[in-house]
Amino acid sequence: MKKHTLFFCMMIVLLSCSNDTNNTITANTNEPILIVKGILNYNTVFGQENMVIATNTEWQALIASMQSINENVIDDFTETTIDFEAYMVIAVFDIKNSTTSIDITSVTENDNNIVISVDNLNIGITQDVAHPYHIIKIRKSSKPIVFE
Repeated sequence: MKKHTLFFCMMIVLLSCSNDTNNTITANTNEPILIVKGILNYNTVFGQENMVIATNTEWQALIASMQSINENVIDDFTETTIDFEAYMVIAVFDIKNSTTSIDITSVTENDNNIVISVDNLNIGITQDVAHPYHIIKIRKSSKPIVFE
């Protein structure tokens, strides 16, 4: 009986041990906050580009550039005053047509960087040229931003 009890206790100890070494990358979602998403028609100001805006000067320059195309564009913004001590702005622009979107589909913070996933979730077939855009803010970080 002692052998069975000893065997049973040993099995419990061995099975309850786990390998605490975790070699995977820790990934957290840095919750994006939507500022605006839309389309700028017929402009030469924006190409296909991804921007990381870390200062109010850069932010005001972006707003001014967008207003040079459509002065009422900021009417659709959820906010225009950003606390750059706590947040940074991510802006993506594309050259497509007015029925195609540009979408920030996820923001993932890893140990060494922040990955911004960008996609065209709506693909249009119209012949016009337009510049869809998507602008968000995320928590400020010193990690490099990688666009995918």
